[in-house]
Amino acid sequence: MDSTHREASKTKLFKGAAVLAGAGLFARLLGAVYRIPLANMLGDEGVGLFEMANPIYFFLLSISVAGIPLAISKMIAEKKAVGEGNAARKVLRVAVVMMALSGLAASLALFFLAPYIAEKVYRDPRAALPLRAICPSLAFMTVMSAMRGYFQGVQKMVPSAVSQIMEQVARVGFMLLAAALLLPKGLEYAAAGAASGAAIGAFAGLALIAVIYFYVRNRPDYRIEPGSGRAERSGTIAFRILSLSVPVALTSSLASIKSVVDAAIVPGRLAAAGFPTSEATALYGQLNGMAFPLVYFPTSIIAGLASATVPAISECNAKGDMEGIKERAIYVLKLTSVIALPAAVGLFVLASPITNLLFGRPDVGPVLMALSGACAFLCLQQTSSSILSGMGHVGDPLKSAVLGVTVKIALEFYLTSMHGLNVKGAALSTVAGSFVSVVMNLIQLERRLGFKVGYAKAFWRPMLASLVMGGIVYLTQGRVEALMGAGKVSALAGVGIGAFCYLLALMLLGGLNPDELEAIPLVGRKAAALSRRLGSIGGKRRC
Repeated sequence: MDSTHREASKTKLFKGAAVLAGAGLFARLLGAVYRIPLANMLGDEGVGLFEMANPIYFFLLSISVAGIPLAISKMIAEKKAVGEGNAARKVLRVAVVMMALSGLAASLALFFLAPYIAEKVYRDPRAALPLRAICPSLAFMTVMSAMRGYFQGVQKMVPSAVSQIMEQVARVGFMLLAAALLLPKGLEYAAAGAASGAAIGAFAGLALIAVIYFYVRNRPDYRIEPGSGRAERSGTIAFRILSLSVPVALTSSLASIKSVVDAAIVPGRLAAAGFPTSEATALYGQLNGMAFPLVYFPTSIIAGLASATVPAISECNAKGDMEGIKERAIYVLKLTSVIALPAAVGLFVLASPITNLLFGRPDVGPVLMALSGACAFLCLQQTSSSILSGMGHVGDPLKSAVLGVTVKIALEFYLTSMHGLNVKGAALSTVAGSFVSVVMNLIQLERRLGFKVGYAKAFWRPMLASLVMGGIVYLTQGRVEALMGAGKVSALAGVGIGAFCYLLALMLLGGLNPDELEAIPLVGRKAAALSRRLGSIGGKRRC
């Protein structure tokens, strides 16, 4: 593969990741905004009925879908790389049938079990209506996940992104409309109307991506040559989809397990250290309800890059291009570092101003400061796992994640009860566990490739730019607060100063070249123009 093609492939990967990240960010923001009018409309009790439908729904959805889009995108990318279009389309057909059956089974199970769950689990028979209202979305979401996996496999990310946006817009719009119309009939009907928004949104997203598929499937830029080889049997394809998706699903489930473990260990160990129950619960709330959401937020942006990484790596793997895998791996890790490292440094330096800005609680700052390093490691774990999965080694990220969780639990048990650390000990254990998982992933990557990757290429420029940014913010934030007061305005000013300094330092160091900067939503063109004016060396270097 010549250098021009390699650069074009990396640019395509970056743009695809930016598209998915932008769509994911929009969906997350819209998903947060709707809660305000819904809460005003339904009140605490109505929102409680609505929220009762979500845990069971997301559990069944995770069982039906988890890991499937990744498996499909990997298999489609492999078929595309060797020009086997008929085989790729058969993978899609088998996947759609599998997903339709699993989604239908989950929908029917939830529909018939809804009264039992409402009465025996939630102790509120009114919850049966929202549970039944949300169940059709399981059938639509599963099939849509297969379609998204196909488009990601051919490395066309726009259809997945627009379907995600359509799904969320239709969901929120119908949710609020139905809740308002049904409110006169009673809270349970209004909650059911709100829950039915998920089904309408999923149907709208599925309908849009299906229309796009039939419209573009024969276009030259989407079409895969039929190929001369025979497609695999449907049973073989189904088995491979499951063999790829199950380890990914298990890895994803560890996040839920970690939350359960935190809830079980942290308050208990704080109580063992002498904290009253109410204070132990409050400290746990600071960790889990305030610090963790801030640390996890960048992972929602990195998720787009992780999704785009799997087919890009699978394409090289299908051709046996180990050098191509190495280049793309370094590139993906660099892009991850460009986002994750400044986020971690920013959360560390501005911990108290940020928690004061968002929660009015500057006292939560030390907890966020202790947890901030996990932001970088969780993001790197996400994309390094995608690289290994793209190579077909889906078990490696699972082993790394299990080891990381084990380290976290062991440290959490001891550190949380230490005087002077308390809940900060739980935060530091999360940092240590995620660090171990990342290191294990990177070691496994070099072992699978059979040669040194040279990770310094991926990390040094973003790291140096982040440290420059952190130093400047640390030195100036006190003066900013002296001028503006230690409030929300000074916190926003600190974030703005940090973002400007980081972007400027990154361009001067050549961390991203102008073409890469141009793909960034909203500010990309201006940043690229500034980079060219500064004569950034990034355009002359490959990584």
